[in-house]
Order: sequence, then C-alpha cells, then structure tokens
Amino acid sequence: MRTLMRAGAIALAASSLLLTGGVAAQAAPTAAGVTFTLNRLILSPADHGYAGALRVTITNNTDQPYDDGITVVEPLARTVRDVGNGVCGINTLPDRRYEVGCGLDRAIPPGATRRVTITFESPAAPKPFARQSATSGSVSIAGVTTEFTALFRSSTGSVSKPVAYTPAAAQSLTIAAPDAVTLTRQDDGTYSATVPVTVTNHNDAPHGGWGSSLAEPAGLSGFPYATDGAPIDT
Repeated sequence: MRTLMRAGAIALAASSLLLTGGVAAQAAPTAAGVTFTLNRLILSPADHGYAGALRVTITNNTDQPYDDGITVVEPLARTVRDVGNGVCGINTLPDRRYEVGCGLDRAIPPGATRRVTITFESPAAPKPFARQSATSGSVSIAGVTTEFTALFRSSTGSVSKPVAYTPAAAQSLTIAAPDAVTLTRQDDGTYSATVPVTVTNHNDAPHGGWGSSLAEPAGLSGFPYATDGAPIDT
C-alpha cells in the first residue's frame, strides 16, 4: 500500500522513527557528489513510552542543485512520526514497517548543507536496562543506503550493554465505558449525552491508530460523533 501526505502528518497514518544522542555521526559513502551523515538513534523515556529524533545532514558537493529527496525505512513498525520535509509517500513493507519517501521542501544549492530531522515514538515501557532494536532501519539518499538501529535508553539513563528488543506481535487493547448515561434535555427539545470511553493499551505491539463504531440504544436516533481525549496515566 502506498499513501501520499505531508511530512508532518505521518503520526497516525504511518509509523515512527527517532534518532538522537551525543555519539559520533555515521558517514555515508559519496554518491554523485552528495554525502550525508546520521547521528545515532537513541530513544529516551517520554510521557508515554519513548521518543527521539534522527538527524540527517546532507551536503551537496556538486555544481548543480540537489532535490532528489530522501527515503527512510523505520527500524520498528509504526514508530516514525514526522520527517520534517516536503510531501511524502508511505509504503508498507511485509513486516508492517513503513518505508517513507519524501521530496525536499526546497533544493540544496551547490556546496550547501541541510539537516533533515526525523522524529519517532514507541509505546514500549521503560526498563532498567538498555535495549536495541533487533531489526535495522535505513536512510537512502542519492543512490546510497546507510543502516541504523534504534537504541532505547534505560530508565536510569544508560545506553550501555543493550539487549535485543522486539515488540509484541499481537495488540492487547481493552475498552471501558459506563453501563448507563443520563440524557439531558436541550433548548431545542432534543436530548443529549456524552459517553466517556477509555481505551487502554497493554503492550508495545505496533499500531498507528484505531477505529470505533457505536450502536445506538433502541428508540434513539441522531448523528453520534467521537472526539479524542488527552492521554492519561494509569
């Protein structure tokens, strides 16, 4: 499946990707005079799971503007959030990871350097030890591909001696709602009520969003709608 969207709209329709950290950058081989480097991808504990960013620094060593774009394969399915660039196409690989191809929002002039920041999020729960993705992601620019892994910082801040990490294969979600609600008469004579529904995710299986349906009780009619609430800690 292939989808087109703006780079900043990947959050639910695609997956996530994240690289950060103060370690040495990884240089990619020269391709047609265009080079790029990646910083190490380190995900740190956040409000809900992990978050981080991958910084890709592109240098155009040619005498012509470069505007061929960038292709990113995430190391873990449904973790990339924002490529921070132009219009993107999203391709789902057989293992459910996203391959995100984005054009540059503007060409890189000859001799110039530009940084593209790719952000990621993971629902993995923080652990007291470091972890590293069992699969590698990649960045491809100007015909050259460089692989990288996602390193999960421990709950104490360490990235030393990471163990292999693979997310759960099956999703585990539960839904809670009240048994009954009270309808309130409105000024126009109709009745209205709000039904709070709580969805809880119990593991780190890849997912990018969820759909819902509502069956109205007998005797009621209208046009029910759903609104998203803020995440809550449990």
